[in-house]
Amino acid sequence: MAGFLGSHVPTFDIAAHYSRTSTHDLLVTTTHLGSVLASHFSKSDSYVARVGAAGAALASSFLSKESDTASSVTSLQPDHTVVLMRGHGFTAIGSDVREAVFRAVYTQQNAGVQTTAMMLRNVQMGAVERGKGREEREKGVHDEGVKYLGDGELGDCREMGQKTAGRPWGLWVREVEVHGLYVNEA
Repeated sequence: MAGFLGSHVPTFDIAAHYSRTSTHDLLVTTTHLGSVLASHFSKSDSYVARVGAAGAALASSFLSKESDTASSVTSLQPDHTVVLMRGHGFTAIGSDVREAVFRAVYTQQNAGVQTTAMMLRNVQMGAVERGKGREEREKGVHDEGVKYLGDGELGDCREMGQKTAGRPWGLWVREVEVHGLYVNEA
């Protein structure tokens, strides 16, 4: 479900971008910090990075998907959909609220799965190395490291996620509607 993450997720280190008078609270509270965070969604040599997020948004608002410029809209899309934020978490983006929420939920869920898998792997390999895993050693079990999704898997998972992103949305909306914590009096 996390093919949208791609093969690389950039990390934004806010500490490198504070001004002398900034409060060092890891929060993006100024236009400058927001702009630097936004720039991490695109490779430094891409069009979006050169014109900035605001320029790309403005340009894309003038381009209609139904027109001959649909390929131009695609070129304005960011290179990354998630940026890790050192010491703080992550930021996920999407073409609309549903897609952004989908990416945020599945980024967090997949991070938990990967963390658990890496811990289990470390426990298993530690046991093998300490001699407690004789069977594994005799079978030739060795540490292969983390095996990430290949390019084909990433593309297919990304496509599947785009097709099914609306499915959990109804459930999430209903959960918010029935939970007493969320009240909308509008």
